[in-house]
Amino acid sequence: MTRHGRQGSLKAGASSAEPQAVLQTTSRVRAAPVAASRWLVAVFGGWSLIGSMLLFWVELMVAKMLLPRFGGSASVWNTALVFFQVNLLLGYLAAHYLARLDSRRHKVIQAALAALPLLALPIVLPPSGSAAANPAMAVVLALTVMVGAPFFVLSTASPTLQAWFAKSGAPRANDPYFLYG
Repeated sequence: MTRHGRQGSLKAGASSAEPQAVLQTTSRVRAAPVAASRWLVAVFGGWSLIGSMLLFWVELMVAKMLLPRFGGSASVWNTALVFFQVNLLLGYLAAHYLARLDSRRHKVIQAALAALPLLALPIVLPPSGSAAANPAMAVVLALTVMVGAPFFVLSTASPTLQAWFAKSGAPRANDPYFLYG
């Protein structure tokens, strides 16, 4: 028995530090995937957080831009809220159905979707029209022209990142909902 409690003898010239070196190398090899997993969680979680923050900032910023044109009534805020919630739901549905595609097609379509809002830049108020007939429809039209596409694409970001993380093979990839915690 050696001093480490294992049977066997040390070869001539071998020191007792070699088994410790093998142990340290093994622990470094195990630590590498854990570090990569932490990095992966930080990247996916960070981008998901940024996407979510941008969603809510855009919502507030654009609704405030509409107030001078349509007045500060509650109907403007309510119409904007309904528009953004419907757009958010449509973005989540699109992300859900895109996640069912194979990985390559999903990435190509997501890249094309990400380029779509570039057509809507810069975000400015559309020319004023007759809002007296139906102000709610005028608000919805203004929101669609201003931020419809960018908000839709931004709303696909978190569910898409979550689906990609689930397919990553990371240790906690089977339950990616912890990214929101």
